[in-house]
Amino acid sequence: ASRRLAPPPPRPATRHGARGTQASTGSSSVPVKPEGATPTIVAALLCDVLEHTRITPRDLAADFGDEVAMLVGRVVDLERVQATSGRVQQVEPVRKMMIAVAGDYRALLIRLADRLHTMRTIHHLPRIRQPRVAREALEIYAPLAHRLGMQSLKWQLEDLAFATMH
Repeated sequence: ASRRLAPPPPRPATRHGARGTQASTGSSSVPVKPEGATPTIVAALLCDVLEHTRITPRDLAADFGDEVAMLVGRVVDLERVQATSGRVQQVEPVRKMMIAVAGDYRALLIRLADRLHTMRTIHHLPRIRQPRVAREALEIYAPLAHRLGMQSLKWQLEDLAFATMH
């Protein structure tokens, strides 16, 4: 005789946003901490929040902890280093500055993953920005990935950049 398993009970509805995940339990919402998620993964998911929303570093620290807020802040600092370097003429100093500013290799990993995502979705950017973004991937991020021993990431960035530029 075979046993029939009962279907699992319905899960509460969830809503995801910059302030965390909310689980609806009927009449109220309860914040849910991402169980088992490392601060690096949480920071990677939130890396654009400070620039594109009104969320502050203090809000991030309150909702996700000091470590996540610190990592997100370092990723934002890396973006500022790149932005203030202007045209990519002095590539090696920019890479060295990024390594120094990061202070934590996880911020570099998040930035590299973010750039890989940007390169994979570059067709959504305005065409006028695409060559600049591809050149940055080729001249800054691919060599940085190589320096960190991430050959597969380097090759993906190079392939995507060359496809965009040519």
